[in-house]
Formats: sequence, structure tokens, C-alpha cells
Amino acid sequence: MKQLWILVACLAVTACGKSDATSKDRAPPAPATSGPPPRAAADDIPADGLTFPRVPPRVGDKVVVTSSRTRSTTVAARPGEAVTAIEAREEDTEVMAVDGDQVTRLKVGYRTFSSAEMTGGASRDLPAPTAGQTYEVWREGDALKATRADGAAVSPDELATLSKHQVRVGRPDGLQEIVAAHRWKRGDQVAMTPAELARVSAAMGGEPDGAPIVAMGLGLQSADAKVVVFAMTMTVERRGAAGPGTQALTGIAKVERRSGRVLEVKLGGPIAGDAGVSGTMDAITKYTY
Repeated sequence: MKQLWILVACLAVTACGKSDATSKDRAPPAPATSGPPPRAAADDIPADGLTFPRVPPRVGDKVVVTSSRTRSTTVAARPGEAVTAIEAREEDTEVMAVDGDQVTRLKVGYRTFSSAEMTGGASRDLPAPTAGQTYEVWREGDALKATRADGAAVSPDELATLSKHQVRVGRPDGLQEIVAAHRWKRGDQVAMTPAELARVSAAMGGEPDGAPIVAMGLGLQSADAKVVVFAMTMTVERRGAAGPGTQALTGIAKVERRSGRVLEVKLGGPIAGDAGVSGTMDAITKYTY
């Protein structure tokens, strides 16, 4: 139907054009005025750089978080036995309580959550204990606490999953803090200070959770009226039960220009560890406000 209306409009314009051409009483159209060409929808970065406001969380803020991660590893002793783990989830979150720039209590509902592992062509589903459930989570010291939305107790498996996914509860949003703390110019590569690394690491699941970020850099890549894109590098050291390992990741972070809120983080890169472990990891997380 829409195409039909477009066709009708085009025919009407053609008909009107013919009528104007044959009318002797109608004045000829005025010539088009010249002026500066319209500004291209390209980069819009001031010469003195971009700055972002600090926007603390507020009670009632709602954010939809979508996340996916693919991790594929092999061991040198068994090069033909690649293990690929894939996880994807979508969460509805609502801020229930804040303390300054920290969300101290969060309501989170898992719309979807799936986890699977593939080895040698065979696939198996991994437990996803929080799928379809809604929780309230908070932090006591370094430990995350949680109940079901109706106040019921959670299982150990549920709490372990929530502790992995909801690491930002009770901690400042380190990346947003860093974005707001600098003036950003094209071409500048800003290396994070030890204090900044500690904040980002805690907010992204590093220290004290076993995978600290030991190096990180951001550089302004592009901007328009709504979104600013940063090139991102990050080095993570893993210290889990499977042994130490290093991930050198590269990617982008997209930030809402008006508010400084993070819209998307996309990272990927190689994995190297002890016992000849090697592989790759790719992850993307998006935030819809």
C-alpha cells in the first residue's frame, strides 16, 4: 500500500508539471538560490575535544542488557579437540537503591539465558539456572546477595550465576567514570591509570573476582550528534582454577554523547595460557535505556 501511494504521488507531480508547462498565465519558477551545501552527517568533534557529563544512577532507572560471548580454546596436546562455549542472555534491570554513583540494589529479570558447549562436533547445553527468573541483588562487602523477586531464597547455582553476571552492583561504573574524567580529542590514545584500571576491573568482573584488567587504553574514533565511538584495547590476566592466562583484547565502546552513558562494548582477541592453551574470545554487550 505504501508503494502504491508513492506511485500515485509521483504521477501527481508529473501531471502538475505538465500543467505548469502549458499554462501561459503562471509565472516561471524562481531560480534555486545557492548557499552552503548541507553539512555531511560525518564526524562532529570540536577542535578542543569532547567532554561528557557525569550522570549518576537514579532509583527507577531501567536498562535492558543484551550480551553474548563466544570462547573457543584448544590444548597443544590435543589440537583437534577445540572446545567452544557460547553464552547469550537478555536482562531487564531496574535500579532499586543507589548510593552516590553506585547501584546498591538492583532488580534483574532474565528474559532469556542460554549456554552451550561444543567439542568435536558434539554440542551440549550447560545449566542456565536463572533463565526466566527475576531477582533482587545487592552486595554485602565483596559478596553478592540475592533473593527471588518474591523474597524466596536462591539456590547456590543461581547465586553463582548472578555473582558472575551482576558484578557492577555495589561498585561504581568504572568505564563511564573514565569517559567523564577526560577531554577527548581525535587521535589521542589515553592509557588508564592504576586507579582507573582498578575501578574498571571491579565493574567488569576483574579484581577481586579473579580476572584483573592490567592494561587498558581508549582513543576517540568518531562521533555524530548522538553517539561517540572509542577504540578500545584491554589486557586481562586470568587467575582461575584452570591456571593463569592472558587475553589481549581490542574493540570499541559506544557512548551516548548527551549523557555519557555506555551503549555498547565489543571486544575480542586471542587467549594464551599455561599447558599450551590457546584460542579466541569475542563478546558484545549492549545497553538500551
